[in-house]
Amino acid sequence: MSDIDCLNARVEKLLCEAVQEVLEVVKETVSEYQEKTASTQRENQSLKRKLQELQEKLHLESNGIFNIRVKEY
Repeated sequence: MSDIDCLNARVEKLLCEAVQEVLEVVKETVSEYQEKTASTQRENQSLKRKLQELQEKLHLESNGIFNIRVKEY
């Protein structure tokens, strides 16, 4: 094998290794983002439920106050 062939083979090997390293980092990053996204979605659902509960409570309380005022008149 000539020097240029050896150099080409070495460069090709290094490039393949570099690509594999980059792909592994990308895979890890995507996995982290997926975990964070899932966590955020769970948190959002929990907050939506709490908000809905508060809105229902406020609605019931406002209806109760309204009914009391009506009875007073």
